[in-house]
Amino acid sequence: MINFLVRGSGPFPFDQLRYDQAYPADTESAIAIDAGELGRYGGTSRTIELRGKKFTAGRWASFGWEVLLCQHDNAIRANGFPRKCCS
Repeated sequence: MINFLVRGSGPFPFDQLRYDQAYPADTESAIAIDAGELGRYGGTSRTIELRGKKFTAGRWASFGWEVLLCQHDNAIRANGFPRKCCS
């Protein structure tokens, strides 16, 4: 599994969760998704942590969202810090 951050504003691309087989990594991230859908962010950028089997940075970008970094489970166990995403 991969933990990754996405940043964007406007509607959250829910189909990306299905496409990347991902879900919010924690309660705070789930709330940030919901708050954005309820218009509470007023178009400001928000960062959401997700956990999934993969991430497709180019597809996120097509929705106006950016993949910031990711953590692979084995990298976390090996050295305890995030690895920059390169895709």
